[in-house]
Amino acid sequence: MEERARSLEATRKFVEMRRLEWNEAVDARNKMIYFARKEGMPVTVIARLLGLAPGSVTVILRNLRGVEAEEAQA
Repeated sequence: MEERARSLEATRKFVEMRRLEWNEAVDARNKMIYFARKEGMPVTVIARLLGLAPGSVTVILRNLRGVEAEEAQA
């Protein structure tokens, strides 16, 4: 029973580490999209470079603008 508890705790720690790594990767991707668009790169080009659908890039940009607007109001 004690070994199972240790195994579960190790699994939880591993999953938490992976989640943090994933969040950092997504943040980096979103920053690349944001700055590429800010520099005038077309959405379709950004999407092709990152292997995403143009609609996905559009949604990411829309969400980033929403966060930007919230930060400006604060």
